[in-house]
Amino acid sequence: MFGYEKAVQSLFTDRCNIYSRERFRRADGVCDFRETCVLAAVPCRISYDTYPAAKQNNRTAHLTGGAVVFLPAGTEVAPGSAFEIERDGRILRMKAAGLAKHYPGHVEITVKPAETEA
Repeated sequence: MFGYEKAVQSLFTDRCNIYSRERFRRADGVCDFRETCVLAAVPCRISYDTYPAAKQNNRTAHLTGGAVVFLPAGTEVAPGSAFEIERDGRILRMKAAGLAKHYPGHVEITVKPAETEA
């Protein structure tokens, strides 16, 4: 088991910060949410689908491509968590698109690009 885990984690060339939404009470007494960093500088690897799939609704077609983030075994990621992944000096902002899949040597989570606020 240790050899398998070590081999998988040797592929983790990226780093990520994982954020979760936390409920808090503002000074005016209203409940609101904010993103809080729950894990920082976690070794990871992001892998993209090679061939994007095309989906079509009533009027337009959209290209969709998936990405998976691989994390060390035992890493807990809440559904809907946000990721800031540092890869080759660039920061990628992603959002969890499903539940984490736990394997003996690693954790996989499907992600999608985070929507930017205007």
